[in-house]
Amino acid sequence: MTGIVFQTNAEKIVNRGGGYPTKTVRTEISGVQSLVSRRKFIKQRMISTVKAKGSDYVVFTCPAPDCKRRNKKSVYEAKAQTKDGRLSFKCIGCYREIEVQRPIAHIESPTPVTSPEGFRPGTLFGPNGRPIGA
Repeated sequence: MTGIVFQTNAEKIVNRGGGYPTKTVRTEISGVQSLVSRRKFIKQRMISTVKAKGSDYVVFTCPAPDCKRRNKKSVYEAKAQTKDGRLSFKCIGCYREIEVQRPIAHIESPTPVTSPEGFRPGTLFGPNGRPIGA
């Protein structure tokens, strides 16, 4: 089923650093039995000494009119990438495909324009910066 692909801007991109992965090792104790099972195990939790690399997460809001759900998806969960750099994800709520592009940088407001002396709306100015006809 092909549907409409929505497009939106990411609210932010968050980098979550990795960590030290853990692993649980079970060792069997021979000769010991319990009432529930025939074998007894000891569990040991081992922590790795090598830190795992983190992942970037894209935070966006679904643009579908009936969904508007906030999503936080890992870059590894992207279905595809377009030629212009947009990533496509599945929404958590409505399962629609959404193309997300990088967040727009904060645009600063332009500096206010100062008008020359004697400015009135509808006045024309000459090349010397003075109003014409004054």
